[in-house]
Amino acid sequence: MNRQPARPARHQAFTLIEILAVIAIVAILSAAVLAIAPAVVEGQNRATTRGYIDSLASACEQFRNSNAFREYPTHEGEASDDEQWRLNFHACLTGLKVLHADNDKLRLASISEVTDTSGNPLQRRSFIAESAFKFNRVAGAIAEENQRYFVDSWENPIAYRYNVITGGEMGKAWLAPKYLIVSAGAKFQDPITPSDYFASGMQTSGQVPEDYADTYRADNIVSWSRD
Repeated sequence: MNRQPARPARHQAFTLIEILAVIAIVAILSAAVLAIAPAVVEGQNRATTRGYIDSLASACEQFRNSNAFREYPTHEGEASDDEQWRLNFHACLTGLKVLHADNDKLRLASISEVTDTSGNPLQRRSFIAESAFKFNRVAGAIAEENQRYFVDSWENPIAYRYNVITGGEMGKAWLAPKYLIVSAGAKFQDPITPSDYFASGMQTSGQVPEDYADTYRADNIVSWSRD
């Protein structure tokens, strides 16, 4: 009995219409992904920055509990530009500066200036895990100066305010019972003037409500906006 040799199976080629349909589907899916991606990234940035703010808030409480004056990180002087606040905030939470009293006068001192009751140098104590945060350095600063400040997920400065030391005592000008930590998020712009823009309503082109200083003054605010 003669057997016919098996014929190889035919592979039917895609038609032009099928190829165009596949291309159209891929294009639609790609467009959908591209439309969603920015929102996903923005959500991740906000969540990460929220984590930074929460961790910094916890570090502020630890700083307060560690000093005999029961005060949060601060700055010395009647007023200061925002950059100096950022630097002092970083220095306090990383143990580079401490609250210290000389002849009953309170001051913010570098850790290298202060000794314990036995005359020994104070041991630096950091209140944060520095590897868990992002930092920028002041332009022109050298590494040894430690002129660094915290930044958020958008690489923008995280700002901080609290009472200042005036005349050797903690001032009372700050209207809130606690500190204020702010990330302006992706909308960050430098203040219109280099003065203390928190005291003048944070005039930074729409980052926060116009009545912020009177109504919304509180701690741990992220990305306030008039949108």
